[in-house]
Amino acid sequence: MKLLVPVDGSPASLHAVDFAVTFAKERQATRITLLNVLNHTMLNLVEGTGLMAAAWVEEEEDCRGGEALKGAVAACDAAGIPFDVRNERGAPAETIDRIAREEKFDHVVMGTRGLGSMRGLIGGSVTNQVLHLVNVPVTLVK
Repeated sequence: MKLLVPVDGSPASLHAVDFAVTFAKERQATRITLLNVLNHTMLNLVEGTGLMAAAWVEEEEDCRGGEALKGAVAACDAAGIPFDVRNERGAPAETIDRIAREEKFDHVVMGTRGLGSMRGLIGGSVTNQVLHLVNVPVTLVK
Protein backbone atom coordinates (compact mmCIF):
# COMPACT_ATOMS: atom_id res chain seq x y z
CA MET A 1 0.00 0.00 0.00
CA LYS A 2 1.22 3.49 -0.89
CA LEU A 3 0.36 6.42 1.38
CA LEU A 4 0.62 10.04 0.27
CA VAL A 5 1.06 12.45 3.19
CA PRO A 6 1.01 16.16 2.34
CA VAL A 7 3.16 18.06 4.83
CA ASP A 8 3.27 21.81 5.40
CA GLY A 9 4.99 21.83 8.79
CA SER A 10 1.81 22.63 10.72
CA PRO A 11 1.00 20.66 13.87
CA ALA A 12 -1.94 19.04 12.07
CA SER A 13 0.26 17.82 9.21
CA LEU A 14 2.75 16.37 11.69
CA HIS A 15 -0.12 14.57 13.45
CA ALA A 16 -1.03 13.13 10.04
CA VAL A 17 2.56 11.89 9.66
CA ASP A 18 2.37 10.23 13.08
CA PHE A 19 -0.91 8.56 12.07
CA ALA A 20 0.61 7.38 8.77
CA VAL A 21 3.67 5.99 10.59
CA THR A 22 1.44 4.02 12.97
CA PHE A 23 -0.65 2.82 10.03
CA ALA A 24 2.51 1.75 8.18
CA LYS A 25 3.89 -0.11 11.21
CA GLU A 26 0.69 -2.15 11.37
CA ARG A 27 0.95 -3.07 7.67
CA GLN A 28 4.34 -4.37 6.56
CA ALA A 29 3.88 -3.47 2.87
CA THR A 30 3.24 0.26 3.34
CA ARG A 31 5.43 2.99 1.86
CA ILE A 32 4.95 6.65 2.74
CA THR A 33 5.60 9.60 0.46
CA LEU A 34 5.91 12.93 2.23
CA LEU A 35 4.78 15.68 -0.13
CA ASN A 36 5.44 19.38 0.36
CA VAL A 37 3.71 21.64 -2.15
CA LEU A 38 5.26 25.05 -2.58
CA ASN A 39 2.47 27.40 -3.54
CA HIS A 40 3.61 30.07 -5.99
CA THR A 41 1.66 32.84 -4.25
CA MET A 42 4.72 34.86 -3.23
CA LEU A 43 6.49 34.24 -6.56
CA ASN A 44 3.39 35.34 -8.49
CA LEU A 45 3.16 38.53 -6.43
CA VAL A 46 6.73 39.65 -7.09
CA GLU A 47 7.12 38.39 -10.65
CA GLY A 48 7.31 41.31 -13.00
CA THR A 49 7.42 43.95 -10.27
CA GLY A 50 11.20 44.12 -10.18
CA LEU A 51 11.09 44.41 -6.38
CA MET A 52 12.74 41.03 -5.74
CA ALA A 53 14.51 38.56 -7.95
CA ALA A 54 12.38 35.50 -8.77
CA ALA A 55 15.40 33.27 -8.12
CA TRP A 56 15.68 34.62 -4.57
CA VAL A 57 11.97 33.99 -3.93
CA GLU A 58 12.29 30.42 -5.27
CA GLU A 59 15.29 29.83 -3.00
CA GLU A 60 13.32 31.12 0.00
CA GLU A 61 10.38 28.84 -0.91
CA ASP A 62 12.73 25.85 -1.15
CA CYS A 63 14.12 26.62 2.32
CA ARG A 64 10.61 26.85 3.76
CA GLY A 65 9.72 23.54 2.10
CA GLY A 66 12.75 21.86 3.65
CA GLU A 67 11.89 23.28 7.06
CA ALA A 68 8.30 22.06 6.74
CA LEU A 69 9.51 18.51 6.09
CA LYS A 70 12.09 18.26 8.90
CA GLY A 71 9.75 16.91 11.58
CA ALA A 72 8.04 14.52 9.16
CA VAL A 73 11.35 13.09 7.94
CA ALA A 74 12.56 12.69 11.53
CA ALA A 75 9.37 10.81 12.49
CA CYS A 76 9.69 8.38 9.58
CA ASP A 77 13.42 7.89 10.20
CA ALA A 78 12.86 7.22 13.91
CA ALA A 79 10.16 4.65 13.13
CA GLY A 80 12.25 2.90 10.47
CA ILE A 81 9.42 3.26 7.94
CA PRO A 82 10.31 3.29 4.23
CA PHE A 83 9.53 6.74 2.84
CA ASP A 84 10.21 9.15 0.01
CA VAL A 85 10.20 12.93 -0.01
CA ARG A 86 8.78 15.06 -2.82
CA ASN A 87 8.79 18.80 -3.25
CA GLU A 88 6.42 20.15 -5.88
CA ARG A 89 5.32 23.60 -6.98
CA GLY A 90 1.76 24.60 -7.77
CA ALA A 91 -1.69 24.93 -6.29
CA PRO A 92 -1.70 22.60 -3.27
CA ALA A 93 -4.99 20.69 -3.76
CA GLU A 94 -4.54 20.23 -7.49
CA THR A 95 -0.93 19.13 -7.01
CA ILE A 96 -1.88 16.60 -4.34
CA ASP A 97 -4.55 15.20 -6.68
CA ARG A 98 -2.16 15.05 -9.64
CA ILE A 99 0.53 13.23 -7.66
CA ALA A 100 -2.02 10.80 -6.16
CA ARG A 101 -3.28 9.90 -9.64
CA GLU A 102 0.06 9.82 -11.49
CA GLU A 103 1.81 7.70 -8.86
CA LYS A 104 -1.26 5.54 -8.17
CA PHE A 105 -1.39 6.12 -4.43
CA ASP A 106 -3.84 4.00 -2.47
CA HIS A 107 -4.60 6.49 0.27
CA VAL A 108 -4.04 10.14 1.23
CA VAL A 109 -3.48 10.98 4.90
CA MET A 110 -3.51 14.68 5.70
CA GLY A 111 -3.97 17.07 8.55
CA THR A 112 -6.83 19.51 8.86
CA ARG A 113 -6.01 23.14 9.41
CA GLY A 114 -8.13 26.28 9.40
CA LEU A 115 -6.72 28.94 7.11
CA GLY A 116 -8.06 31.89 9.10
CA SER A 117 -7.77 34.16 6.07
CA MET A 118 -9.81 35.61 3.23
CA ARG A 119 -8.39 32.88 1.00
CA GLY A 120 -10.19 30.30 3.13
CA LEU A 121 -13.50 32.18 2.81
CA ILE A 122 -13.18 32.62 -0.93
CA GLY A 123 -11.55 29.41 -2.15
CA GLY A 124 -12.18 26.95 0.64
CA SER A 125 -9.55 24.99 2.46
CA VAL A 126 -6.98 22.80 0.77
CA THR A 127 -8.41 19.88 2.75
CA ASN A 128 -11.90 20.48 1.38
CA GLN A 129 -10.58 20.79 -2.16
CA VAL A 130 -8.58 17.55 -1.85
CA LEU A 131 -11.67 15.71 -0.62
CA HIS A 132 -13.49 16.74 -3.77
CA LEU A 133 -10.64 16.07 -6.20
CA VAL A 134 -8.90 12.81 -5.29
CA ASN A 135 -10.30 9.43 -6.26
CA VAL A 136 -8.78 7.42 -3.39
CA PRO A 137 -9.66 7.27 0.31
CA VAL A 138 -8.61 10.31 2.36
CA THR A 139 -8.02 10.15 6.10
CA LEU A 140 -8.12 13.51 7.88
CA VAL A 141 -6.17 13.87 11.11
CA LYS A 142 -6.65 16.69 13.63
